[in-house]
Amino acid sequence: MLFHLISFTHDVLQNALSAKVASTRKRLPGLGRPSYIILYNLIDEFIDEVNVHHDSWSHSGSSARLYPPTMSLVEEAKDPSTDARSDEAVRRAEKALNNFDRTMANAVRRYKVERGWNNSSLAEKISLQEHTLARGFCLLCEQTGYGAEDDDTGGTLMEETRNVMTMWKSEVGYVFNHGLHLLTLLLKYDDCEDQLLSD
Repeated sequence: MLFHLISFTHDVLQNALSAKVASTRKRLPGLGRPSYIILYNLIDEFIDEVNVHHDSWSHSGSSARLYPPTMSLVEEAKDPSTDARSDEAVRRAEKALNNFDRTMANAVRRYKVERGWNNSSLAEKISLQEHTLARGFCLLCEQTGYGAEDDDTGGTLMEETRNVMTMWKSEVGYVFNHGLHLLTLLLKYDDCEDQLLSD
């Protein structure tokens, strides 16, 4: 199942991001971008698979899907163990997503340091991907109950990662606007100096 792949990939990339250059305290460079791309696409695929699974639960012949067949809604409603099993599944999934969140947030920070300073186009791309994740988690919360205890829009799912992604664009925008302001002041100063010299 895809959730097991997510857990395995999380463990691998968590170790990779924590690895250090031999005999130093320095992290291995260049891992931010590939780690982020893998993690983003994996969580995006997970959301898509959950969506397909819930939208097509009544259809047969879904051997290509990553989820096994489930009971019908009527069968679920009559099964006395449904509530307990659902609560446990949600709890385990939320715990796994929290672990994934910390690792992906770390990958975003590393990516920004390695490639994102003063890169407005990349910051804009990251911002759009954050928006896509927010919409996806809202759907995930609605369909599975993940994160519904705190926020029924899925706003608490992978909150750290999405906050870092949002801050990236804000910081790049601040640097750009601050630099533009300084440039404007310098140009005004030069104009004033030229005028004084001409007088």
